[in-house]
Amino acid sequence: MGTYFLEVRIGEIVKKANYTAENAATLSQKAYARGVERTYKAISAYILRHANEAEKHGTAFLDLAKRCRKVAIDPPETLLEAIQLYWFIWVLRSAISPLHALDKGYYTAPLGRLDLVFILIIWLISVRERERRFYSANFSGFY
Repeated sequence: MGTYFLEVRIGEIVKKANYTAENAATLSQKAYARGVERTYKAISAYILRHANEAEKHGTAFLDLAKRCRKVAIDPPETLLEAIQLYWFIWVLRSAISPLHALDKGYYTAPLGRLDLVFILIIWLISVRERERRFYSANFSGFY
């Protein structure tokens, strides 16, 4: 399972797909871009439904609801947000992969080496934080 979704906003992927579909040269490119757009909108809606359900269960789940709302559109900035988003993507992938995998002779979609995933997540978050500090210190007057 890739980690592209940890680095880029889901909302940004939807915007890029929409732009690509509007400017597509061929019908197949347009169809593919619309499929990407619909898929990521559905992922975002799925995560937001979980945020709504978490809020219904009281104050103990407000942090979970806040994390879900954040990662439904924006990239994760903390380890908990990254793990939450990774979990959602894994659950969705696990639900879809058996449909395509049955004819290939395998069924499961393992979560993988979580230790390596967490190291990658921590590294991505630290790089993003260093970039944020650099730009805010050196280019604060330009924004």
